[in-house]
Amino acid sequence: WAVCESADGSGVSTPVVVHIERGEGDVWRVREIESPRDGTFYDQDVRVLFPPDVQERIFAHDFDAGAALARIAERRAQMEQAESLGQIRVSINEQDLESALVSQLFDDPTTLCEWQIWGEADQEMYLWAVCESADGSGVSTPVVVHIERGEGDVWRVREIESPRDGTFYDQDV
Repeated sequence: WAVCESADGSGVSTPVVVHIERGEGDVWRVREIESPRDGTFYDQDVRVLFPPDVQERIFAHDFDAGAALARIAERRAQMEQAESLGQIRVSINEQDLESALVSQLFDDPTTLCEWQIWGEADQEMYLWAVCESADGSGVSTPVVVHIERGEGDVWRVREIESPRDGTFYDQDV
């Protein structure tokens, strides 16, 4: 389920099918996104696009839109805070960022990461990342993400650095 909201408050909330394909280095990329049409086509498209168990959830409206909107509001507040501090917010593919974090910090394909951006300068982003694998092991650390301009206005991850453990931690930070 996807919830998208523009700065003026208009938006969309809809179930989606994300078609993916394997890219370079076992990284999966989005190939296409499909969503049901509006109106009288909605039910028909849901039945064509989604398997029965997902259809049930869609028709039951089994999605926490409030939590999604709260996450959007949190991200928008972070953007406004960065702007007020004179920092430039860059557009970066979050999947690419998560893949880079997993590769650098944990190197386990079952790992998921979340992060909070603390600042930006030139071609660097400073953030705190928390990653956890399916077995429950994880890491929580500050990170410097070195970025470079990709296609259009989207930036991509070039390299990630994090402080070493132990006595080197303070020195690296």
